[in-house]
Amino acid sequence: MQSNDFKNLVLPWYNGLVNLNKDLLTSSFNEIGLDFQSVIVQQLIDQHDRGHIHSISFYQQLSELSSKRFTEEGFISAYSSGINNWNEKLISFIIENYSDFNFFLMGKSNGIHHRHFEEKFQLKYGLRTNNLFEYAQYSHILGMSAQDPRFMKYFWRRTELNPEETTFLISSGQNDEINAALYRIIPIDEFLDNLYPNQHEYKSS
Repeated sequence: MQSNDFKNLVLPWYNGLVNLNKDLLTSSFNEIGLDFQSVIVQQLIDQHDRGHIHSISFYQQLSELSSKRFTEEGFISAYSSGINNWNEKLISFIIENYSDFNFFLMGKSNGIHHRHFEEKFQLKYGLRTNNLFEYAQYSHILGMSAQDPRFMKYFWRRTELNPEETTFLISSGQNDEINAALYRIIPIDEFLDNLYPNQHEYKSS
């Protein structure tokens, strides 16, 4: 696999740059008196991911459901705990090669996680993600689910990409937002391993 085989690379935010740890989120929510898996909590998370409720309202509604009292800062810390595991190899690859590829970012997200990641990313790398990606499309900003067919239609219209020249990189088993029958999809690990078949060829920053 050669780098020139790929012109446009599209990555998901969750389970792409950021590895979402639902087990850790469940534990963190338990500590502040919330059942992460409960129907009402998941409904509020879904509304927040779609941008249908503001982060402040999201916090306030969840605090009313909790059996414990917690501050907004404590809630943000608990909710952000599940996204502190990043795909460092992929991020290093993007930073080292963003001038050679057209990188795009898309998928499910929310205001709290997005702000937390951007702040930590800039502190660690001295860069903002908009310096690395041609275009980024987030569910909470667009105001719709990433699984909504309109989400993908909007992406194609906004970017004017040719699907035949576009490759979606996903985590293994994470293809709920992309139709594998319509587009070229490659697992992230497989892409990086094939691009750098020998470990010494890849130097993580």
